[in-house]
Amino acid sequence: MSMKINRLAMLGPASAIALLIAGGTAANAQVSREGTVTGPAGNTVTTQGSTACADGKCTSKGTVTGPAGNQIQRSGTATRTDSGVQRSGTVTGPRGNTIKRSGSVTRN
Repeated sequence: MSMKINRLAMLGPASAIALLIAGGTAANAQVSREGTVTGPAGNTVTTQGSTACADGKCTSKGTVTGPAGNQIQRSGTATRTDSGVQRSGTVTGPRGNTIKRSGSVTRN
């Protein structure tokens, strides 16, 4: 079984956000990523997304498209606070069902 994975696709939104937020309040950056995974039967899944950060706040969005053309959409934000990071996001499946998530990371 052989799978091809674009290395940029492996840098997920959480990793990109952590890297960009760690740069300080002056960190203004944008990361785009895309990739394709090909399974043993030749079916492919494609991913594309981007993360942009400015002044301690990062926004991220992306799409995963399966072999039948079904898509999953995701979006989220992460904001640096005095005590850590606040995160929230939404994932919408191919039938329109939505999951909302939120959380925080506190540094000691």
